[in-house]
Amino acid sequence: MKTAAPTTPPVAPAPPAAITPANLKDLPLVPVTSLEQIQALHQEPIGAKIWYYGQLLHFQGRRLTPVEAQEVRHLGERAIPKRKENGEYNLDDPEFLANREMYRRQARAKCVWLAFPNLFAAAAAAAKVELKTVDDITAFVERQNIADEILEELFGVATLSVGSLVEMTGFISGSSSPKS
Repeated sequence: MKTAAPTTPPVAPAPPAAITPANLKDLPLVPVTSLEQIQALHQEPIGAKIWYYGQLLHFQGRRLTPVEAQEVRHLGERAIPKRKENGEYNLDDPEFLANREMYRRQARAKCVWLAFPNLFAAAAAAAKVELKTVDDITAFVERQNIADEILEELFGVATLSVGSLVEMTGFISGSSSPKS
C-alpha cells in the first residue's frame, strides 16, 4: 500500500528588486478566486529590517486596515497653504510649513503606533496612560527616545501602497548610523 508523500506548500519567490515591463512577464501570476484570499494576504504580518548603528534591527508589525490607512493619509494632508495676492498657494509660508510638519509627524506617530503595536505596548502599560487622541499618541510616541530615522523607516514600511515593488518583510534601509 502506497502512502502519499507529505506535501509542503510552495514558497513564494522573492520579487525582483524592480518590476519592469521586461521582467513583468516572468513573475508568477496568482489567480485570486475569493475575497477571503485577499483578506488572508492582508492579515500576514509585515516586517522591517533596519541597519542602525552597526546592528540589523528587525521589527514585526501588521498592515493598517483600509480605515486606518485613510485616517493616517488624511492626517498628513491637513495642512493647507494660504494664497498669495496673485491667487497662487504660498508654499513657503512659515505657518504652512510648521503645520505641514506637525501633521506629518502626527500621521507618522499614529501609523507606527497602529502598525507596530508591540513596540509600544509595554511602555504604554507601564505609563498607565490612555491614548485616545492623535495628540496623545504623537506625544507618547515621540517621548519614547526612538530615533527619527527609525520612526521614518517604520512609517515608510507601514505605508507602502498596494503595487509597491518592495518586499516588506525583506526591507532593508540604508545606514542610519553617523559617519565615523
